[in-house]
Amino acid sequence: MRSFVLSDIHGCAKTLRYMVESVIQLTRNDFLYFLGDYIDRGPDSKGVIDYILELKGNGYSVRCLLGNHEDLLLQSFVDSTYEKMWLLNGGDSSLKSFGVSSVHELEEKYVTFFKELELYVELEDYILVHAGLDFKSDNIFSGKDVLVWTRHSEVDPVRTQNRIVVHGHTPIDREKILAKVNAVHEAFEINIDGGCVYALSARNYGYLCCLQLETKELFFLENLELQ
Repeated sequence: MRSFVLSDIHGCAKTLRYMVESVIQLTRNDFLYFLGDYIDRGPDSKGVIDYILELKGNGYSVRCLLGNHEDLLLQSFVDSTYEKMWLLNGGDSSLKSFGVSSVHELEEKYVTFFKELELYVELEDYILVHAGLDFKSDNIFSGKDVLVWTRHSEVDPVRTQNRIVVHGHTPIDREKILAKVNAVHEAFEINIDGGCVYALSARNYGYLCCLQLETKELFFLENLELQ
């Protein structure tokens, strides 16, 4: 049994499928945790969600967390201000992928998927979340906005019971991800957002990063959408 964590796929369905099937070679004895931001900016948001639903339907152990982009989508159902913000942050590419012109036209199975996303997962040695935890609050898990939106969350290992916080949300380059794993027992935090969708960036982004929890081994895959 192995446990893997992926984050910030952003519509890169071809890259995701290759990572799962050819790089980590996921089996039904493994666990796969997604930390959010499945949609927006990339070319095939629908393909990403369809593939995750396919994995679940075929008996793979998958758990999915809420990212800020899914939060924007959900808020768009009730608030036009959020809808405008979502569209400006890649939501337009998601609508195109799903073949609709409005969030209200999404099929019910997709709406259900987004509504059922979890905010965090607690494991024996890890806490998984999209963005970070709220160490300014009495309850570090309180406040959805912090869990899915924060850019600043210095981990207090006393409050996490020495568990390592694994998150995405803020893209960093490959070398910084490797450095975070090497220094994990100092910072108790690993950011695995390799900026997959930013494949043409000059900042050395463009990797989908997967972490195996038991070994802390990192798997990097360059964005395949442009190939």
